[in-house]
Amino acid sequence: MSGVEESELKRTVDGLKSRIAAREDEIKMLDAYYKRVLKDQEVKNALFNEIIITGEATLTLVMERLGCDDEQASQYLDGLEAWLEKRQKKDIKVRITRGRFRHYDNMEGVEFEQFCADLLKKNGFSGLEETSCGGDHGVDILAEKDGVTYAIQCKRLSANVGNKAVQEIYSGKDFYKRHVGVVLTNQNFTANAKEAAERTGIVLWDRAQLNKFIYAAREKGTGLE
Repeated sequence: MSGVEESELKRTVDGLKSRIAAREDEIKMLDAYYKRVLKDQEVKNALFNEIIITGEATLTLVMERLGCDDEQASQYLDGLEAWLEKRQKKDIKVRITRGRFRHYDNMEGVEFEQFCADLLKKNGFSGLEETSCGGDHGVDILAEKDGVTYAIQCKRLSANVGNKAVQEIYSGKDFYKRHVGVVLTNQNFTANAKEAAERTGIVLWDRAQLNKFIYAAREKGTGLE
């Protein structure tokens, strides 16, 4: 092979390598975009499911879940309203509120406890008593339903609840001489918390259960404050 031919071959190979590298960059960009779209869709699906379960669709909720501004949230609510009207889903009842609504994720600790007490009352619990802020032995609410007494700890957090809450309510349940100890949260529970609850017989009410209480209250027509 002559020097000219070798030089020409080298330029051809270098050109191919350059095109391959450019194509690989395109593939990486497309892959990143695809993953971002999937993540965005997962967030939207989770929001839709939450709205259907709770029967509440508020401007603030949409803004928080989608990370968007007022205008985009309002457009989402317009689309949701159109979807409901078009399909005339009689079994799906959603109250759309365009004003700012204080979602339970934004409540302070005591406010969340009061919200939970009101919610439990509207789900048939009676004898509700909110314990004092100091020396409550990890118990926030005392309640009764169908002859069963409950000691309930409310945890409004931004992360999953650990086993410390389970240990606290286990002790508090005995202190208040209650049949059942419960941890009620706006989040979920860690694996350690679930394991501790299984060992001690503590009941865990997670975000899904909280939303079920909200939905049940709306179905009964009691509404929420």
